[in-house]
Amino acid sequence: MTKAGEKRTSWQLNYVDRDGKLQQKQFRTKGEADAERIRIEGQIARGIHVPDKGSITVADAARAFLADFEELVDAGKRGRITLKGYEAHVRLHLMTFDIAHTKMSRLSGPDCVSYARDLELKRGDDLARRIFTTFRMVIDHALGQGWIGSNPARSVSVRTAPDWDADKEQLEVPPLEDLKKILKAVRTFDNTGRAEAFVSILLFQALRISELRALGKQQDRRQN
Repeated sequence: MTKAGEKRTSWQLNYVDRDGKLQQKQFRTKGEADAERIRIEGQIARGIHVPDKGSITVADAARAFLADFEELVDAGKRGRITLKGYEAHVRLHLMTFDIAHTKMSRLSGPDCVSYARDLELKRGDDLARRIFTTFRMVIDHALGQGWIGSNPARSVSVRTAPDWDADKEQLEVPPLEDLKKILKAVRTFDNTGRAEAFVSILLFQALRISELRALGKQQDRRQN
């Protein structure tokens, strides 16, 4: 009942977490309570549930990751220049995004995908890829601390542009007459026909260099 004397109904969800502690949550509707119950039951079944109560944010997890890494630096096990790089990633490219305010207990795959797509649009390819690698490390550290049940960023990646410059390279193809001369010459190279077959493959099959190397090794095995 409200202060104005109006009656209202709420739904309470009670469950026991993996540590044996009773958790209670209240909802306005039965539908909201059922949806949360299904979510929690699924996480408990997979052993990855972390209660919302007392859960830290992604920003808190990032600060904890940096503090832990600094201890390694002080112990001489990591370089300070690496720490400075991680600090820049967190301060400039994580804390400034909405995902920093997400609770670790609620961090999902779609959240990580959204962050990766934001980085694709707002940061250069190489920087975005390095930032997201640092983000994964933050989540891995949180996983080790029990602040999250799994790392939803592990299967997410930052998409980068292809190397267009490589496509612009001009291929130098020998004149057709020269290719015909080569093919004619190998026909009389030996009486086995292997030379003609090998050169024909080179001329007409457009094999990659790795395939050509493997073909040569296979030829050596047959001769031995």
